[in-house]
Amino acid sequence: MCIKLTRHFWCAPTVEHVCQYLIRCSNPTFMPEDLAGEEVAGRQRRPCLEEGNLETHEEWYRQACPSCTGEMDTPRVTCVQVGSITIPGPSEDARLEEYFSNADSVDDTDVVSVYVQNLAYWLFSYFDSEEASYGDDGPSGMMRVEELAAAQDERRTCVLNELVCQVHPEHGSPLRMVPGEEAQAMGGEMGFNLQSPDDGCGCLSTESPWLRNWALHVRRTVSTQVYVQMVEPDDDGVNQGRLDLAIDYDREQRTFRQCAALQKAAADKGPSALEALPVLEMLHRPKEVVDQRAQILEQDARSLILRCREDVMYLGGDRQEFERHEARASLLPWASFILTHDSGLSTGRAREILALFAARVVRYDPEWQEFEPRIWGYDAGQRLAQLANRYPAGVSVWAAETLELVRDAAAFEDEFNTRYADWEGEDRERVALVHRNLVVASQAQLEELRRSGDAVCPICLEHFDDHSSAASKRPVQNRRCHQGGHAHWCGSACLVRFARTLYGDAIEPRCPICRTNFEDPAATAA
Repeated sequence: MCIKLTRHFWCAPTVEHVCQYLIRCSNPTFMPEDLAGEEVAGRQRRPCLEEGNLETHEEWYRQACPSCTGEMDTPRVTCVQVGSITIPGPSEDARLEEYFSNADSVDDTDVVSVYVQNLAYWLFSYFDSEEASYGDDGPSGMMRVEELAAAQDERRTCVLNELVCQVHPEHGSPLRMVPGEEAQAMGGEMGFNLQSPDDGCGCLSTESPWLRNWALHVRRTVSTQVYVQMVEPDDDGVNQGRLDLAIDYDREQRTFRQCAALQKAAADKGPSALEALPVLEMLHRPKEVVDQRAQILEQDARSLILRCREDVMYLGGDRQEFERHEARASLLPWASFILTHDSGLSTGRAREILALFAARVVRYDPEWQEFEPRIWGYDAGQRLAQLANRYPAGVSVWAAETLELVRDAAAFEDEFNTRYADWEGEDRERVALVHRNLVVASQAQLEELRRSGDAVCPICLEHFDDHSSAASKRPVQNRRCHQGGHAHWCGSACLVRFARTLYGDAIEPRCPICRTNFEDPAATAA
């Protein structure tokens, strides 16, 4: 389901370097039912990482690659050519029809089916919350099935699976309860307090701007709200009758460890080459590209709803069934919203997922069965449909109201674009500052370093002659170091890369050996 991106760079007149990245979709690695047992060693890798399920995109650039320049992965210039290898097999329209018309025959391990099932789980966990008020059409919350231990475990597992760090699953839970003295050390009281970071795991990998998948951000934000609601006491200090914190802390941590262990086990089980690729989750897609996908999915949604309505008419559905159909159809914009903003999906894949989601959630089934909560072994899409059938008016109102709240997350796009532009501008300026203050070793100086045995880059510890860069082998150093009579020679790309990693309000680019700052000559002269 994810995308393998191959970029071709023109690093020298006769040298082309290739960089490959994995653009991750927002679908978490494992389904909640994977956690039913303790054994994790035999688990398969998630199907969206299998080579046959990927779409491959290729781009060509007239600039040097990041390895040669030391600059960030996002190219400075636009690509001069774009190519893509579509998924082998039937045409896109034929696949869409297959997923919609023959949904019952789609294998559970099919990559589109796995995404639909996980998306339905995520939606269901939000329905199963205090935010999901059904008004006069039903009780607040998920029909109180959360009072059942199995439903509690399922919901907790689904939410925690969304919160696992997608880059380094062995990291601690980004959202967790902390007991006793640990809570007190964080400024809380004795007992149990909630540790709640702003946005998932705070590791450096997920803080990189190009690791921001908007769909993943929305899913994680919603799951964070649900989890806080599950464990946070109300104003009266009562835990809303849901969970016994003293008992649930160990269970919650055990469930999280299972989620993380399953993800790590999959990565450790002979990772394929593409799993080892750098993750590039956020393609900086122009707004018009996002809008174009939104229009395509909106048209698909209207067409699918009409087809589902025709099924109701053909099968003799009554007025009540039409109300149920409208309730089920109200869930389709939720799926469309996530699919529109999932940078790890091609538009073709997004359309397939929407078609299968509609077939399993919106389409009329004359043999609907009464809703019975079960923790494993059911179709989550059918479960959503059954919920809408039971509370059609309430679900329709709730879906419309809460989708508007989620759509307000569009502010995240503006915030991201602003933050990305600021970050990119700062990064480019740091690189420019380094280049303005570099002194390049002469050929004679390089020969002297070779004779003295000092021709080793202190950053990567490789000989300058062994650097794979297509750039010059001559080392460089900070102008201020050179003026001070030092010989702090480094590889050009290594020094730029080192300067770029030193972020912070008070940390400027500096020499990695003596920590002398790079200074703008113009500013120094002034």
